[in-house]
Amino acid sequence: MANIIDIGELNPMKFYELDPDENSIYNWKHFDRYWFEEQILSFQQQVIWSQPWQVDDVIKLQFSANFAPIQIDFLDCQGKVVPGMSFNAGVIVTSYVEPGFQKSQVEMSLDPLSEGYYYLLLTVGSGGSLKKFISERIHVLEVHENSILLQYKHGRNISDIAFDTGIEFNLRVPAVLQDFSPGSDDVIYKDQSRNITTLSSVPYRNFKMIFGDARGIPDYMADKINRVFGCNSVLLDNKRFAKSEGAKMERSGDRLYPMAGWVLEIVEALNRMSTRFSSTGEGQDELTVAYDIETKMFGAFNAPASSNVVRVYKIE
Repeated sequence: MANIIDIGELNPMKFYELDPDENSIYNWKHFDRYWFEEQILSFQQQVIWSQPWQVDDVIKLQFSANFAPIQIDFLDCQGKVVPGMSFNAGVIVTSYVEPGFQKSQVEMSLDPLSEGYYYLLLTVGSGGSLKKFISERIHVLEVHENSILLQYKHGRNISDIAFDTGIEFNLRVPAVLQDFSPGSDDVIYKDQSRNITTLSSVPYRNFKMIFGDARGIPDYMADKINRVFGCNSVLLDNKRFAKSEGAKMERSGDRLYPMAGWVLEIVEALNRMSTRFSSTGEGQDELTVAYDIETKMFGAFNAPASSNVVRVYKIE
């Protein structure tokens, strides 16, 4: 059986095979096989893309493979391994059944990195089974202005990802929320004279999430974002959103330019009617508890039960 590794598209990083065999070389450079910069056509403007991450972000990856071990190394722009930034993916327990394959997972904090540009080198197997894959370039900064962290997971195993391990992926994207549009689901009553009464009205909030700054994003990123919003739990910087019913990614760009802006209509997933705040520490809340006691069970045995008066008060 051939050595196989599956890298689910819901992973936040895109990897490409290093030194592919001749059967994997094509004239049409699909984004599953070639770096973004290699996909740019001869008549298009030549641009450079780097996937944004912040130093306080954590990159989480999951793989399915029938051979091991699996290691991730961070490389600088000179191709050297960054000290202290090598990680081994560990085998995880899951109900996901795939005969001959094991699920492996890794979490990598970017906090030790200095600001700059890096690549992720994925190495699988050893000796004659060794395979290497390289990621798109990433750009690590203290703060990426006009970027949003997508945190996403699903209630069951989907898209070749074992979510029952508890994994919640992170993906930072250049994006903003604009074009707020309030809406409501209404039930209206009209009598014979067409007098109108609102029986119920449930307000909600619509936004347009615009991906890509003035330069846009590559197609592979739009593909990932589209897949992310297929999960049933998507947080935007810790606030939960979902795509509007029937909403689709809409492209805005020029064929002579290899990147584009994308727009997706989204709504708040938890339609709260209050703005909730919270704090930590011990509070001083008082809870009043009232007890309804059957008085026939109390009092003197030689007196009528109906004359017994029992009052119980307790403050906690």
